Amino acid sequence: MNVIVIMLDSLRADHLGCYGNKWIKTPCIDQLAAESAVFEHAYSEGIPTLPFRCAAFTGRYTLTRKGWGPLDPTDNTISEVLWNRGFTSALISDTQHMHRPPHSNFARGFDFVQWIRGNEGDAYIVDPDIKVNYDLFENVKSTRGRKARPTEVVKHRYMRYLRNISEWIEDWWENDENRFVAQVLKAGMDWLERQKRKDNLFLWLDCFDPHEPWDPPKEFQDLYPVPEYSGPPIAWFGGYDDILSDAEVAHIRALYAGDISLCDKWVGIFLDRVKDLGMWDNTMVILVSDHGEYIGERGLILKEEPWPYEELAQIALIIRHPEGLGRGKHIYSFVDTTDIMPTILEFFKVIGPNAKRPAFEATKFIPGASPDEIEGHSLLPLMSGETEKVRDYAVSGNFNLSWRIRDENWSYYLFAPQEETNRSGPELYRIDSNYKVPAPTEFDRKTHWMERENVIDRYPEVAEKMELRLRRFLQAFGAEKESDYAGRSAIGYYWTPKK
Repeated sequence: MNVIVIMLDSLRADHLGCYGNKWIKTPCIDQLAAESAVFEHAYSEGIPTLPFRCAAFTGRYTLTRKGWGPLDPTDNTISEVLWNRGFTSALISDTQHMHRPPHSNFARGFDFVQWIRGNEGDAYIVDPDIKVNYDLFENVKSTRGRKARPTEVVKHRYMRYLRNISEWIEDWWENDENRFVAQVLKAGMDWLERQKRKDNLFLWLDCFDPHEPWDPPKEFQDLYPVPEYSGPPIAWFGGYDDILSDAEVAHIRALYAGDISLCDKWVGIFLDRVKDLGMWDNTMVILVSDHGEYIGERGLILKEEPWPYEELAQIALIIRHPEGLGRGKHIYSFVDTTDIMPTILEFFKVIGPNAKRPAFEATKFIPGASPDEIEGHSLLPLMSGETEKVRDYAVSGNFNLSWRIRDENWSYYLFAPQEETNRSGPELYRIDSNYKVPAPTEFDRKTHWMERENVIDRYPEVAEKMELRLRRFLQAFGAEKESDYAGRSAIGYYWTPKK
């Protein structure tokens, strides 16, 4: 048996047809979902990029322990657990944050690692003599918000990206073969083809798309026309959107949707190759995202504030079992990032009732290494119908800055001081489960989001109950010892609690 994980960074679940979106064009992922279990209430416990990878690789919560940073030296990762158990593993990624020093230890335990350089602001091609045509893109506008940067800084990062793609720029808007999601998935196909034995393989494909910059080829831009906008692509904007017109916000939302459709195409090409290699009947495929994105909701573009509202906290999670376990099911139990590792390990019979021999042999040299340190749950019992739920709620947040708990009906929030988060006091929202994301040209940035009215004053008893559950969770999964990265917030900033 094999496991392939396809990680799509910043992919909002509500921008997939299989999650109820009626206007998005994602036929390949939707077809995968039709053969899979779709988890409707999947959430990232620690936001954003690196906390997600730490939790997914270890099955342990990060929100209460650490912020932006690499794996801790004492972490036991899934690749290390599989290392001497007869599995061949590979990590292929264009996610520069996993590779860029000092965060570059996510390759631990993998037999093969390939870093595809150049996405986002990766300092890959730094030759100043390489000229780029910045006029092809809308000027990056200055941002404000907690992560605000001067226009010159943002422009410098964008110029770095343009240098990275300079060898393909002549047909950048027509050709998708060199897009980074294509490069990662083609490298994954190449690795699978090189494996003489198509069994006991573990492949983690970490795609940074559809993360910004949003610059899909014209073919995919044309899927979501915004007639009111006629300028060059606004491929990179972050902060409060009050300096943008409605047409510009609609345009940005359309570019994001186009990038998702581009990713969908290459996911389909990759999965077709898996079938051609005769691996479809012995491979579990997991498609997952690490967090969502604000694209005009609450006046924000990107995650420029540490606000773990639904648009950011919910993730896509689709699991196809080769024996049909959970096929066609939409599962509403609350699941989170920590469940990925134990699900894979139980599928491989490394842990769980069908484990062939004691687990964690590969990491037994680390004191205390055992399955007991995994805090997530295998999702196979949910998929089979053996159990109906693994938890009653989901907790998400930004380390040291924000904390959210959500159940079927309510979401409750606590925030660090207002000067750190631009939020004042706790918040309580009644979940609107009927809300669906409108098409870009129909989006009203004043009203179109799920959690609209803070009702904490009207339902104090609900707020008290939700806060008690949240605090009990935070206490239960608190740090036994301080992580090396416990002084950092989850979005890369340092924060010290006020005395």
